[in-house]
Amino acid sequence: MQAEADLDSARLEFGGMWDCDVLMRRLRFGLVGLLLALGCAPTYHRAATYRFDRVAASELQSRASDWCREKGEPSGRPTEPFRTDGCSMWPDGTLAGETWQECCVEHDIAYWCGGAREMRVEADRQLQRCVAEHYGSWMGAVMRPGVLVGGHPWVPAYWRWGYGHAYPAPYYGLDD
Repeated sequence: MQAEADLDSARLEFGGMWDCDVLMRRLRFGLVGLLLALGCAPTYHRAATYRFDRVAASELQSRASDWCREKGEPSGRPTEPFRTDGCSMWPDGTLAGETWQECCVEHDIAYWCGGAREMRVEADRQLQRCVAEHYGSWMGAVMRPGVLVGGHPWVPAYWRWGYGHAYPAPYYGLDD
């Protein structure tokens, strides 16, 4: 009986924060906010090199379109313009000035285009190799698991596999 009274007074003291209904409402609200934030695609380049230089951005759009066309546009022609943020959810380099951002931009081109599962695996391997060449094998190895999980085509984020297409954009091509 005393334990129940202590629990009730604790609930009142903390504003009901331990109430399961309140916790579930807060969790749902937070989850909806997170999904909305992840799913909102940027309308501009977040990588400064392309964000502030229209000529470089235009050349990058052409390079991305050409890359996708060379691969046979396995998911069809992307419906969204190419945008990059460099290394999504990861630093683009070190404070000492070493950078692997261009590796991430090339990886973004493949992810924008989309296609077969095998193409994604190869794009992820190429990112790991490129980062290893520019910085060190350990950095590429650390980045890879995040890319494998966070870049899945069913993740409602602007960096997912096939992000140049409307969500959802499942794997297309070799493994249909």
